[in-house]
Amino acid sequence: MRSLLLTALCAVSILSGAGAQTASFQTFGQGCPGSAVPWCVSNNATQTKMQPFANIGYPQYALEAVAAGPVVFQSFELLTRATGKTTTNAFVFLPDKTGAPQAAPIATGTITVTRTAGWHRASFSTPVVVPGGKFFLSWQQATTKKAFLDPIAGAGTTSPHYFRPCCTGAWTGPKTATRWAWRVTCISGGAAPVLGNTGLPRLGSNFSFDLSGALPNAPSFLINGLSTTTWGLIPLPLDLTRAGAAGCKLLVSFDLVSATVSDATGAASVPFSLPNDARLIGFKLHGQWMTLDKPANGLGLAFSNGGTATLGR
Repeated sequence: MRSLLLTALCAVSILSGAGAQTASFQTFGQGCPGSAVPWCVSNNATQTKMQPFANIGYPQYALEAVAAGPVVFQSFELLTRATGKTTTNAFVFLPDKTGAPQAAPIATGTITVTRTAGWHRASFSTPVVVPGGKFFLSWQQATTKKAFLDPIAGAGTTSPHYFRPCCTGAWTGPKTATRWAWRVTCISGGAAPVLGNTGLPRLGSNFSFDLSGALPNAPSFLINGLSTTTWGLIPLPLDLTRAGAAGCKLLVSFDLVSATVSDATGAASVPFSLPNDARLIGFKLHGQWMTLDKPANGLGLAFSNGGTATLGR
């Protein structure tokens, strides 16, 4: 049906001019937050079991995180527990020229850990801004005993870390064989569903609009349209705040809707089989994801950013 739609609409492309010959895909606009956990950067974020760990010293650790772009956060979480409820300092570091943590942190906050094994949050009084790339999550251990157990998962993937005597001096590392369990809770950079693509919209090939970061196992709808400026008599983008979805906007016209369900990671995909019809060169098909997410807002919907597929060779 999606292939037939493109063929039926090829007259629009002809009337509007052939446009570029090279297939391309570009994203635009911004999505609005759903209720999916906004871990914009993490390692072993869904683990619940810790690895038993013997005390072998009391260094200060710095766990390496890498953000694809700028992120803003006011907390991070560690999978850990303490022998008794304890509160200690938490830090964020940027890298020096060698890639190791700088000597001084860019932010200092606190973390309180209880005797119950689980995720415990380090909080900062003001938002922490990281420009993208590498940064480090750290905490202060006592000099005579550990403030709490190292946040190491019983299973999962490894991530790099550095360490030093608490809490000055040169850093040692990177070490890469530990299954650290941490997650960064973002104010921006990871809370909204994200539209992407697989492949380019080349004639005679397959191409898909992809979804990530949505609520897991949720009904999801790919909206495809011919316009990003009007939907009938309605100007676009359409602010949905009055409908109950503060900060959400409809970015594309409702000309075709494809229904699917996100998987356990909040991902989905809708494929298109593109006709090998030269008349479609330069044809633009816009897309935006809409996910059923009742806790997200009064409207019960979360929206992704938009994307434009320009058909070509």
